[in-house]
Amino acid sequence: MISWTSIQNRPSRALEDQRSLLQDPPNCCDRHELSDLLPDTDYEFHLRQRLLLLPDKCTGLSSAGASTTHVDLQWKPPQVLGNERTADRWQLQCEEVRSYEAQLSIAEEASPSEKRSRSLSKSRSSAVVDLPVSRTDLCRRCRWEMGGSNLRSQSSEHLTGRLGGLRPDTLYSLEMFCAVNSMGAGTAARELQFWTMPLNPIIDSIRVRQGLVVLTLGEVGGGNVREFAWDSAEQRAFLRLLLDKKELLLTRYDLKVQVVGIATRSRGVVADPKGLDLRACLAASSLPGLGVAELEDAEALLAYLDGQCDAVLEAINASHSDGEPALTLLQSALSMSLPAHAITASKPPVAFGYRRLRRSTARVNNCK
Repeated sequence: MISWTSIQNRPSRALEDQRSLLQDPPNCCDRHELSDLLPDTDYEFHLRQRLLLLPDKCTGLSSAGASTTHVDLQWKPPQVLGNERTADRWQLQCEEVRSYEAQLSIAEEASPSEKRSRSLSKSRSSAVVDLPVSRTDLCRRCRWEMGGSNLRSQSSEHLTGRLGGLRPDTLYSLEMFCAVNSMGAGTAARELQFWTMPLNPIIDSIRVRQGLVVLTLGEVGGGNVREFAWDSAEQRAFLRLLLDKKELLLTRYDLKVQVVGIATRSRGVVADPKGLDLRACLAASSLPGLGVAELEDAEALLAYLDGQCDAVLEAINASHSDGEPALTLLQSALSMSLPAHAITASKPPVAFGYRRLRRSTARVNNCK
């Protein structure tokens, strides 16, 4: 029979209070009986107090991306998980985080400037919903279990958890986000607010009136939508066509098309003589940042690729008064050190500069 004085675990006490209890223990004693011992044998027992503490708060809580119905949250795990490893050989186990919890609610009405921006707050386990979202009760508890399918490690320092079941075009508030160990919930992180994306607008009709394109929308996509953007899709459609017909071009015509440069007015200008990743270019909202050369405009693109491209395709909405800037770009393509085939999808540059383009083409053919 062995006995010792023990200290009851008190989660509400701070670490300093628990250390003071070790120095001045209360009048209580625990007794444990050990069996299956060998007779006439010396045994050495090592006894240690296991301090059970709550985990520290999570840091860097932010929104890493959102759709119309879900948001991906990113955060750094707490540095203090509970009783930390003391680096001696007598400690059998260490505390660990079992899950993460938070309270989700629809935030109060945002200001007009916040509605216009609708940017994600800057503060890659299934979310278990305890309370449904309704008009009478707009709060719910969410939990991400360690090892769950919707909780993953983005890097050695970050975790990413997905929160689903959200409404489109809505401002949400996430509060009381904390880690949970065997003792309970730890210190809560600061509040995070984020927007979900609006739905795609539905176009009922399109008509032209006095030189303007008038769109009639049957559905705007959300109650907080204040602005719309029109994306001309000719360039993207051509790139998608190249991807879809890649095998056909290769098998039927023995032609392998490699895009080495793209110039746009709104999404930037990039180039790579070794070939661009078309799928990455189509998926990116902005071309700069893909890890390739970034240029100022289309003229700079042609100068950068001088002698390194076989054809230049121009699909600019050219002016109906002089054919510019498409006409200048076509002449620049024909004037390169190794002239490229100049292809245009516009009528104005041919209507206004047909003779100039013919002369440039004749000079190229004479040089050959």
